Amino acid sequence: MPSELHDTLVQLFRDQPVFIKQVINNDTRIAHEPFTHARLVSENATVLKSTERRTDATIELFNEETVARLIVVLEVQLRIDKDKLRTWPTYVCRMHEDMDCPIVLVVICTDEKTAQWASRPIEIGPVNSQITPVALGPASVPQIVDPDSADATPEMTVLSVIMHSHTDLGTRIIDAMDTVLATIDTTRAADYTDYAMGLLRGKPRAYLEALMSTATAPYHSEFAGRFYKKGKAEGQAQGRAEGQARGRSEGRAEGQAKMLLILLDHRGIALSKTDRHKIQTCTDTDLLQTWAVRATSAETVADIFD
Repeated sequence: MPSELHDTLVQLFRDQPVFIKQVINNDTRIAHEPFTHARLVSENATVLKSTERRTDATIELFNEETVARLIVVLEVQLRIDKDKLRTWPTYVCRMHEDMDCPIVLVVICTDEKTAQWASRPIEIGPVNSQITPVALGPASVPQIVDPDSADATPEMTVLSVIMHSHTDLGTRIIDAMDTVLATIDTTRAADYTDYAMGLLRGKPRAYLEALMSTATAPYHSEFAGRFYKKGKAEGQAQGRAEGQARGRSEGRAEGQAKMLLILLDHRGIALSKTDRHKIQTCTDTDLLQTWAVRATSAETVADIFD
């Protein structure tokens, strides 16, 4: 059964089919003309009625001026699975029959071991009969720390966070994604943040949560509405027992204080016991919001409180 990671990576390409052009553009294994457009086509690669085959996504790249076309059969592969060596060739052959144009099988992998396995030629006959997937692992995805770089499209920054947030550059990569997503429409930005948040664990997730709590970007409030939905429900339940309005306010302040402490920890700003107590006991959500905004660029504790 497909995992959340698998489905999220597939959805990233489904949301913006043209993203595949950026992913394969600099890959020397794929010789092609420049393409100007991209669109999803049917993922159905069925050969026999009794056996249904569906690719993760199938994208047609084309250039209206030169009439050049390329079909990208996209697969997301999270682990080595020898059964794929039998099914992948059927995808390519069936699409070649239906579309009558060049076909390339692109496999997105989240670890290099799987990428190396998936990139091997698949032998289907004794006389140079083989299909060679183009496998892309973490090494093929840039570690984007500069939001102004040429690679820093919204989709690539999200993919960079998914692939590299656990590295030493993790917080800078998350910062770059946050900056880039603030430049696109709020719904799309909130969706992409959902994708990243759903897959991050541990410190990278905590850091992204802290960024979201600052509401410094236009889409943060929309995302926060989704992310804190569960917390709000819990706060409302507590409020019915102790006073609904007070429960919500205290719950929100406690959450903001927690996120602020996480953000300061990741930015390496040392706190005294007095400073930490001041944050933990603050019930003024507007003041906590002000401190959180300052914390994104502060160098010392004084920069936050003064």
